Amino acid sequence: MLTEKEVWEAIESLREDCFLRQYVNWASTQVSSHNSFHLAYGLILEAAAAPVQLVASGFIAKTYPNFWSLIVGSSGSQKTIAMNVARDLLFEISPEIIGQDPASEEAFFKMLNKRSKLLLMYPEFASVLANTRGGDNYRAKIRDAWTSIFDATPFSREGVRTSAVKIREPRFSLTGACTAEKLESHVEVDDWTGGFMSRFFLVYGEQERDLDYGIPNEPLRAWLKSRLSEMEQACANAANIEKCRGLTDEAMTLFTPWRRAVNTEAKTVKDERLAGPLRRVPLMAAKIAVLLTWDYGRAREGQPWVIEADVMQAGMRLAELHKKCAMGLGKRIAPNEEMRLQRLVWNAVGDDWTALGQVVKDADMTVKTMKPFIETLKLMSAVETHVNNTDEFIRRKAGGKPPQWNEGLSTLPPPPLPDNRVDVDFAKKTRSEEPVPPLPGAKPAVSEPRQEHRFTYEWDNYDPGPHRPPPED
Repeated sequence: MLTEKEVWEAIESLREDCFLRQYVNWASTQVSSHNSFHLAYGLILEAAAAPVQLVASGFIAKTYPNFWSLIVGSSGSQKTIAMNVARDLLFEISPEIIGQDPASEEAFFKMLNKRSKLLLMYPEFASVLANTRGGDNYRAKIRDAWTSIFDATPFSREGVRTSAVKIREPRFSLTGACTAEKLESHVEVDDWTGGFMSRFFLVYGEQERDLDYGIPNEPLRAWLKSRLSEMEQACANAANIEKCRGLTDEAMTLFTPWRRAVNTEAKTVKDERLAGPLRRVPLMAAKIAVLLTWDYGRAREGQPWVIEADVMQAGMRLAELHKKCAMGLGKRIAPNEEMRLQRLVWNAVGDDWTALGQVVKDADMTVKTMKPFIETLKLMSAVETHVNNTDEFIRRKAGGKPPQWNEGLSTLPPPPLPDNRVDVDFAKKTRSEEPVPPLPGAKPAVSEPRQEHRFTYEWDNYDPGPHRPPPED
């Protein structure tokens, strides 16, 4: 699970005039949602504003700007509200990109055939997971269709009764939100190992702030709208987008050892559900680096472009957040129904002697169903029982540990992140750039490193008093 401080520290590697950085800054003053939610939705907005012709080379394979994200948080953590903030901003710029929930696999491909760049947004993603599971469900093939189109593979199909579908450059982005409990109920092990869930940029956080109202900042919102519109309108000049010439030497020096360390960690992990997400951590970093290159304008100059050190470093830092969330969810989510019931029994057992009948009642299970799990916990030295006359009692054993289905997680230290003092001005040494215009209300850059990290909110020094309206901008 992420903390807001970790997110702020990660986005400090972005340029001051970066759309993603300023979007997280602005959205965090509008609603109380965890700032990692805004980070994930900000990346979705950048993917929606990137052209289909934006293709990066220099990595293991070609990297495309489509993006998948999944927000995980408890009920009431304002996941949907955070999604609506992003949706409203995008709807003002390019509403045609946002698609409707397809009723079938065929409906999805027809929708993608009409517009090769498509975004689907699901505030209740658990319902999608539930109604696209295998079996006789006619929507079961939708999940496979999404998985197959993630890598931007050209698709064609000749129908018997329907017209042919040919999609040369599919760019499909997907985002959703759900609780950890729903994710546990509707996602099976093969969804992780088969590649569907491992394609998502995962964020897992809980609400840390409680705002009474949003802080109005129309100048910054107008700047965000203008910047997003500028990126989206540049897609019309896609013919001027030159090819990517790969990574600079500095970017390659940063990325290569980090990628190898992450891949080594993925090979040592014993929880098969985590292997896929860990192997795709470098892909997440590469996709974010491509989106930031479009955000910074380097791929919009009508010249051959490269992945430079500053965007690669930022992509790696944000991908590390995804990796931490994947590891956290691996500990939180049981891999199967048996392990989920075992945890349910453990949570129903207290530290004091309790009658078995009360434990059965608290767990909402039958004695017949519970008995095998109690025996398993006894073998694990997690609980102990004793019989008094005809009554059986149970409690957690002193020093006993809760059942852990992922004790085989890698114990390797996390791969070292690049030094914050990397030469982020490398681009300026190779070409001239116009000075960046100041943002509305932006603070001057601080050259000295901070002794103690603290993100300053606009309302920190503001006391509205009782029953007063919010300040006007």
